[in-house]
Amino acid sequence: MGKTAIAGSANPIPLIRDAWLEVNPRAGVPAIEIEAECSDAGDDRCRVETRVSDVSGLQLPAWDEVHFREYAPWNRERLVIDTASTTLD
Repeated sequence: MGKTAIAGSANPIPLIRDAWLEVNPRAGVPAIEIEAECSDAGDDRCRVETRVSDVSGLQLPAWDEVHFREYAPWNRERLVIDTASTTLD
């Protein structure tokens, strides 16, 4: 259709990352993987603890659930954006 699509989700393990990449060849479009991180632990924790859901009834995870979740290192090229030092601009 000539449109750009962005799929955003937490992809903590290679199995999920690989599944997302399998969609692109079937759709005949390129993919760019982006990993967002926050290198400032204090800022990261503050963001987690103060965020508000806009989805009625959705229970957001607590800091411990975020901080200690399973997260495998990436094994391929991707664009890494450090939100502690990068603005939307």
